[in-house]
Amino acid sequence: MNTVTIKIANVDDFFQHGRRIAQLADQQTELPNENSISFEDPADLHKLLAIVDELELATSSRHHEP
Repeated sequence: MNTVTIKIANVDDFFQHGRRIAQLADQQTELPNENSISFEDPADLHKLLAIVDELELATSSRHHEP
């Protein structure tokens, strides 16, 4: 199963994660099956979550129409 992580992070966090993945690759270790989406500005994350909520609402209302 693929894990998706959505978080608020700064540039340093982004590069730290990249270094960790590079070290695993250098060690020829299996890479984690994950995706990470980072937002530096919490307002941008809020916008994404609002869109997801709207899509879920639209999808659920279509499934409940008589």
